[in-house]
Amino acid sequence: MKLKGQWVKHIRLMSFNEAQTEAIHHKEGPLLIIAGPGSGKTTVIVNRTKNLIEEHHIDPSKILVVTFTKSAAEEMGIRFQKLCLEEEDPDQYTGVHFGTIHSICFQILVSYFGYDYSQLIQENEKYRILYALAKQYDFASLDYNKFIADIAKAIGYIKNCDGKGINYSKFDVSEYQVKKMMKGYQEVLEKEHKIDFDDMLLCCRDNLKKHEDVLADVQETFHYIMIDEFQDTNNVQAEIFNMIAEKRKNICVVGDDDQSLYRFRGAKPEIMLDFEKTYPKTKKVVLNINYRSDRNIVAASKKFIEYNKTRFPKDIKSFHKRRYKIQLQQLPNDKEQNTWIIKKINELYKKGVPYSEMAVIYRTNRESKTVIDQLVKKDIPFQAKIEDVINIYNHFIFNDILNFMELAKGSKSMARWTRALKRPTAYIPNDAFKECKSLDDLKQWGFDHGKPYIKKNIEAVERKIRKLKVLDFKKQVGYIKRTLNYEEGLISYAEYKEEDETLLLEILNDLEEDSKECDSMKEWQQRAKEYTATIKRTVSIDEEKDAVNLTTMHGSKGLEYQVVFMIDVNEGITPYEKAETTPELEEERRMFYVGMTRAKERLFVITTSMFRGKDANPSDYYYELQNILEKKES
Repeated sequence: MKLKGQWVKHIRLMSFNEAQTEAIHHKEGPLLIIAGPGSGKTTVIVNRTKNLIEEHHIDPSKILVVTFTKSAAEEMGIRFQKLCLEEEDPDQYTGVHFGTIHSICFQILVSYFGYDYSQLIQENEKYRILYALAKQYDFASLDYNKFIADIAKAIGYIKNCDGKGINYSKFDVSEYQVKKMMKGYQEVLEKEHKIDFDDMLLCCRDNLKKHEDVLADVQETFHYIMIDEFQDTNNVQAEIFNMIAEKRKNICVVGDDDQSLYRFRGAKPEIMLDFEKTYPKTKKVVLNINYRSDRNIVAASKKFIEYNKTRFPKDIKSFHKRRYKIQLQQLPNDKEQNTWIIKKINELYKKGVPYSEMAVIYRTNRESKTVIDQLVKKDIPFQAKIEDVINIYNHFIFNDILNFMELAKGSKSMARWTRALKRPTAYIPNDAFKECKSLDDLKQWGFDHGKPYIKKNIEAVERKIRKLKVLDFKKQVGYIKRTLNYEEGLISYAEYKEEDETLLLEILNDLEEDSKECDSMKEWQQRAKEYTATIKRTVSIDEEKDAVNLTTMHGSKGLEYQVVFMIDVNEGITPYEKAETTPELEEERRMFYVGMTRAKERLFVITTSMFRGKDANPSDYYYELQNILEKKES
């Protein structure tokens, strides 16, 4: 059976289906390739590139292949190179341009407009500027790191949308803060003659519009353009592509509108959906055979995505036969869910499925927290992007709690007292903290400025903190949470930031329960240190490592696994509760669809009756899949 499987795979790689053949042999004019999951789009792109050179004698240097990421560009180039090495004269294929839209645009800026790499600002420098501005504008926050990350995300979105149609209410920071920070940030960049990652596109587009001679030269450089992942294109990118392709119209776009996930970056699937309007003579080819997934997975995911209305209709079929049924699982709570997943992972591993061929997929990073804890406890290797992992010991809440405990031990640090009096607030103006060097100064400042309540508030906090010292350690976090009103302070903070307080309160509750397993602050800190070291050691992305994969639905795009667990398929989680408009809700469905279609053989969809100690309901997606599967069986 193994030999047969290998033979089938070999035959498939050596031949093409009808749609693939049609796309590969298309020469001139606009071409739209709609590529469903696992349909071999990369194979089509590299083979069409080779065919243009081989059959139509196109100069390789006249061909531009654009990908969404740098790693995708490198992979595409390597695959093309390997394909051409099989030929008698591989050198004839040398010279094709593989790159991201950002790399292409920056090269244009360097070649024609005098830019150089020293002008390109690095991410750490960008965050340094934003941090300094936040301090300057006194945008005080419990978590500066999150504030800066939110601001950076907002600025990137605004630039990618070219400043048009911005709904500021969708940001985790206020409109005023975004506008002020962005204005200050751009002023710094202009003063230092710098541009950031997103400015590459805007500067390139604007310069090409202004300089017709340069545009004509670029058009002469690239006679053929192929664009991968076109469903994730934004307006600025589309403008640039259209300008370059305008003269010859030899533009080929490849993508799947059902896998468009980056609206938060300004991506608009409508650009792909309207491609035939932009280019009326477009040849459309649908790659509708899925070579990745079990027939049951393909059939169910096809029905599921059809609930979306804004999409190309497509009849996706599976190359494979039915081997495994999709399993829907409803469990009492998230703890039982994690226990069940761990048990199933161990069962599959014993049956010969490598850890690396299993993935746990979730909507947001908060769902990964308890899964990671269980994997660490059970000593099961796993991998994820370090930035996607929530470590409660790296959170500002943990540091706040330790700060209270240090004050209870007798610390006189004004920095510590400032932190304690702001969380929750003792209603002391920021100016007072700036002017005062000690607690006594702060009390006197209140009298000098007609605010005698400040002294009373400070003394009340002092009394409560002194009591903290005599408590058994296992009770201290609970005391900080309730008696010191820290929980109330977190809720107020979330309201001020217009954020959902749920995650903050979950972390606080987790820390309270966790602290009860220790006998002292020193032991708790050591526990945190060891756990953090384990996470840093364990959490990484290594293709050679045999480890269970943890990823968000976003992060799973472009990947595939034998086994996929989709967890916490609950109301309010997926679709995400903040998704309200039709475009937002359709993107949520596309995300879930992407998660489903990562599975090659087995797919487990899991919901719970309770989540983080609260009653929960299965998502509509769970019931829809239940319906789809029941109809299929009847």
